Amino acid sequence: MPVQSKRRHRLMEVGMQGDEPASSGEQCEAVEREAAKQRLLAQAEAERVPVDDTTRAVPDRRWRRDQR
Repeated sequence: MPVQSKRRHRLMEVGMQGDEPASSGEQCEAVEREAAKQRLLAQAEAERVPVDDTTRAVPDRRWRRDQR
């Protein structure tokens, strides 16, 4: 779905949520907030480091020798 149709669709949803219809400016702000939220979530997911790729502490060999 093109971005503009998504915005129009989202504007309709936002207007239907409250008891009274939101002004066009409020609707635009709500759409922009949602778009910004989605961009941040996508960026965070793209920058996420999988658990397997993180560094793990390597036990000190001297400590292990003393335990035997």
